[in-house]
Amino acid sequence: MKHYTFQREIPIESSYDVVVAGGGPAGTAAAISAARAGAKTLLVEATGALGGMGTNGLVASWYCLSDGEQILTRGLFWEIVRTLHGAGGLKNGLDPDTMKPWMGIQFSAEPLKRVLDKMVLDAGVDLLFSTRVIEADVDKPSKKVRGVVIQHIEGLRYVPAKAFIDATGDAVVADLCGAKYREAGRDTPNIMPPTLCATVANVDWGFS
Repeated sequence: MKHYTFQREIPIESSYDVVVAGGGPAGTAAAISAARAGAKTLLVEATGALGGMGTNGLVASWYCLSDGEQILTRGLFWEIVRTLHGAGGLKNGLDPDTMKPWMGIQFSAEPLKRVLDKMVLDAGVDLLFSTRVIEADVDKPSKKVRGVVIQHIEGLRYVPAKAFIDATGDAVVADLCGAKYREAGRDTPNIMPPTLCATVANVDWGFS
């Protein structure tokens, strides 16, 4: 295979304590937690909204939150659930204070987007939408990641940081760093088939 060598000088952004790649549930929670702990945090998300498949993919349900007797997931996640409830974003009249442990949580995507945006910004996180990590600067002897190259509408930028969290869902940063990982469908015998989700609104169901 032929190769093309690409080299150029790009601007260096200010340094961060933590850079989180991916604004799905894991990345959003990681960024909020890091910023609340006092770390200067940057969150980069490839799409135009936080929430991952729950918002961008309309997979609007959190399930398996309990062992059948008590809800096991609390902390920041439960804070998000309570805030979403206060914003009218939970479906079917769900109330986190009275719901049964075995119940799942169905939510509306748009309110969740707004809730996550506000929580991230209130925590002091620097947030970049429509931004991808496209390269990693790794010191090979120490295996320490010194920085990443991000790409958005203004071009390429180099972002140095003390720590990096890969929450892309596809191990993008881990792969760029040369870390070993397993790929569904390639390293596993089976893969869950994809589904197509949709939201229907403004329908007069009483019309005949």
